[in-house]
Amino acid sequence: MTYEEIIQFHGHECPGLAMGYRMATAAMTRLDSIRAEDEEIVAIVENDACGVDALQCITGCTFGNQLSGKPTCIPCFESQQQ
Repeated sequence: MTYEEIIQFHGHECPGLAMGYRMATAAMTRLDSIRAEDEEIVAIVENDACGVDALQCITGCTFGNQLSGKPTCIPCFESQQQ
């Protein structure tokens, strides 16, 4: 997804969204991974702040499947690709 599409998904542009976008794209580059379609990537976050919307869009993780949320955003990524 483009940053503009993520802004539309989130509803507005803000610093948290921009940081989440940069964090998620850096992680995906580091993992040499593509957007997950079905639980290939697991992300653990400690809040549901704006940056998590970018994380969901970039990685494919959602609160409904691979994204575990706890009430600070310290992402932990695990790639399950072989």
